[in-house]
Amino acid sequence: MNHYVWKCSCCDFVYDELIGQHEKGILPGTTWERVPENWRCAVCGTDRSKFAPLPLDEYLLMCFGADMQELVPD
Repeated sequence: MNHYVWKCSCCDFVYDELIGQHEKGILPGTTWERVPENWRCAVCGTDRSKFAPLPLDEYLLMCFGADMQELVPD
């Protein structure tokens, strides 16, 4: 199963299901579907409709600038 993060199209904040958002009471492992409908972006305050799924490998590529396979030793 592919893992996705959810990226805000307004400010690029990323919600990661594996991490959750402790300061908002959202526990690690909380899927996007279970995040409350009234939840807002932690950075810009926009609603959930402005978030889009982003495959984890693409997100890591954006963050680290390299294919994750290259970073893992054989």
